[in-house]
Amino acid sequence: MDAEPYHPTPDGREKTGKGIRLLKTFIDFLIDTRGRVSGQIKTLCPKCSHQRKKKYDTCLSVDLDRGVWHCHNCGWVGGLNTNGNHQRKVQPVKENTYQKPNYEWPQELPEKAYNFLVDERGIPEHTLQRNKIGFVQGVFKFPFIKNGEVVNIKSRTWDKKFWQEEEAEKVFYGYDDINNEVTVITEGEFDKLAMEVGGFPNSVSVPDGAPSVGTKNYSSKFDFLDTCEGRLNEVKQFILAVDNDGPGKLLEEELARRLGWERCSRVVWPDGCKDANETLIKHGPDAIKKLIDEAIPFPVEGVYWVNDLDIETLYERGLQPGLETGWPSLDRLYSISQESGELHIVTGIPGHGKSEFLDALMINIAKAEGWNI
Repeated sequence: MDAEPYHPTPDGREKTGKGIRLLKTFIDFLIDTRGRVSGQIKTLCPKCSHQRKKKYDTCLSVDLDRGVWHCHNCGWVGGLNTNGNHQRKVQPVKENTYQKPNYEWPQELPEKAYNFLVDERGIPEHTLQRNKIGFVQGVFKFPFIKNGEVVNIKSRTWDKKFWQEEEAEKVFYGYDDINNEVTVITEGEFDKLAMEVGGFPNSVSVPDGAPSVGTKNYSSKFDFLDTCEGRLNEVKQFILAVDNDGPGKLLEEELARRLGWERCSRVVWPDGCKDANETLIKHGPDAIKKLIDEAIPFPVEGVYWVNDLDIETLYERGLQPGLETGWPSLDRLYSISQESGELHIVTGIPGHGKSEFLDALMINIAKAEGWNI
């Protein structure tokens, strides 16, 4: 899989020691990049997916930046720089086998549990019923339902101790509520339920919360994305509504990076609120709806908002003069901005003094402003 980054020319060619050769693209190898142009993705393998029992299992890992790929099922390894020719023989990865827990849903909650969920957490009974929330022997039960079946259960005690079923599948809580147009991702089960109360049943929660700040290796906390990736690739937009604290910020950044910055927006919680459930309790369902409607897209390289350009100030004040050039007759027409990032182009007929002008200009500014040039 080791390969140097490839750098084609704008017309899709690459210079080599033997001249110029045409570069191939992922399309040439029938690899569907699902609209992504950078980062790492998993997609269907054109060599083996159509022959597998699980035809839609995304078993091909692709590094879009380096132009290489590796299938975890058939072992196909290749790269754009190698014309995708080399093959490595490996043993096929065994299909994951998970244990499905037996969940007998007690449809009626004890009075203490009911009052806690409805009165203190603000979750109405019909939302609890829809999500089959249970309370067994002093423990809250949150079933993880995938394709209509309970594939895992998260248990929560009164003193906030959590655990899930051994050897059960890790998926989003609310997996069946993933929506192809927009899906809201929260950090906890109560936050997912709060989103429903605010009018967004198209919401899910990560199964294990956020990684702790300072943790060096937390990749295993995101293994559930591999399980859900085939479904997530169908979603056009994600709204990240995770906690407003250190771990939540880390979770938000990792989700955006893995799902694609261009597909993600983020929620900014009101002052004094760190998550969806707290916002619901303090401000009500309308506040949840307003915050989701006003979700802020993540910045994408090369894309700018009009507000970023400060057009109003430019309209009201015009271009402000910069540093003097040292020639009063030129200062009326041209000045040097003190802000970084400006490009000044000096062009003209060869031999007419461009270099001499620039040398003199640099000396004038160095003397007047102390610039190092």
